Amino acid sequence: MSPLQIGFIGLLVFIIIMCLGVPIPFSMLLVGSFGCLILKDFSVARQIIVSELTTNFTSYSMTVGAMFGVMGFLANYTGVGAELFDVAEKFIGHLRGGLAMATQLACAAFGAICGSPPATIGAFSAIAYPPMKKKGYDAGFAGAAIASGAQLSTIIPPSGTFIIYCLATNTSVGKMFISGVIPGILLCLMNCVAIYLYLGLHPEKAPKVEKATKEERRAAVKNGSLFQVLFVFLFSMGGMFVGLFTPSEAGAVGALGMTIVTIWKKQFSFKMLFDSCIEAAKLQCMVLTLISFASVFSKFVNLSTIPTFVGGVCQNLLAGGMSHQVLAICIIIMFFILGMFVDLVSVVVMTVPIFYPIIVTILGYSPLWFGVVITLLICLGGITPPVGVSVFMLKNACRDEDLTIANAFSCSWPYFFTFLIMCMLLIFFPAIVTWLPSVLFQNL
Repeated sequence: MSPLQIGFIGLLVFIIIMCLGVPIPFSMLLVGSFGCLILKDFSVARQIIVSELTTNFTSYSMTVGAMFGVMGFLANYTGVGAELFDVAEKFIGHLRGGLAMATQLACAAFGAICGSPPATIGAFSAIAYPPMKKKGYDAGFAGAAIASGAQLSTIIPPSGTFIIYCLATNTSVGKMFISGVIPGILLCLMNCVAIYLYLGLHPEKAPKVEKATKEERRAAVKNGSLFQVLFVFLFSMGGMFVGLFTPSEAGAVGALGMTIVTIWKKQFSFKMLFDSCIEAAKLQCMVLTLISFASVFSKFVNLSTIPTFVGGVCQNLLAGGMSHQVLAICIIIMFFILGMFVDLVSVVVMTVPIFYPIIVTILGYSPLWFGVVITLLICLGGITPPVGVSVFMLKNACRDEDLTIANAFSCSWPYFFTFLIMCMLLIFFPAIVTWLPSVLFQNL
């Protein structure tokens, strides 16, 4: 039996045991280990497996996720999200669908110091959902606005997904973060436009609310966290962008910045700091386990020559007249389908070893472009049936009988089109991703 045949059998076995309920990281470790043992002799396979595990678990670069995790959990505990939502609500809440738009803007700002969709959903299900429901917003429409807004935290730096992608592909974390700024802002604005247009067809979903007075707006800005968020973002991200900090150091500086903010707001407690560190450590353990086990699986995939085979097929298609854009669209459709059934992180670590060489080497796209596009697509899968993870998390967080999974999915289709349009724009105009990193890093 050839290595290629063994590789495809291994992929099939992986899918079967994953569907049987075995956690994805352990499924990858099991298949990857046995695959390496079959393709190599015992001593070589053992050396490969031990080397991959120890290298990942002892890597200094892996600490970047833990540092940004502390920053994000501190922001969550201090109520920054509620203050950001209050500011946005006071300025645009009176527009048609203004509270939903305020949710998008607040989620984007909160994502700039959080980087985690689950944390954003947990925060805004308590912050934004009750006010929208109180003002007469449809439960499904309000829920869909939160679920889609939470996805912005995966695009706007410091994105946890970007960190995992960079660790899997040896891409610069700083450049990856910068590459998400313009797509993240555009997607947030597109979501706001989609809300306005959708309510033009379904005005019953969100009645208009009273316009805030100038005094209320000034008070919201004064008491809000806009300046605190800007301070933390410039303190950590800005320092990393100009080369003062490494990504791991930027995360530590960001955690320090959020600690300073909590002291300034007189909300600091050692218990809060301890809890934030514990939650970040739990998250980092999960990420380390997933990436380490996935690296063993990736080694098996590479030994089986599957990437070489798939690359040859793609080259034949290009030689047969297929354009680079069409082939890229075909690969993107596959990522979208995977994102509908498998969680975001798992899709990244499973598929990057196969498709990264094709996108970067054969099609000539930037690694930064690939990271942003697959993140967008998998996020899109998070708000679409049948396994829209973000929608299910939202339902569990809100615990409102009026909010049903079916209703939330039915109100998510405007965001489906914004994500899809954004992906198409990136295919035909990749400079949306690559322009800002090229300018900033060229001038440094």
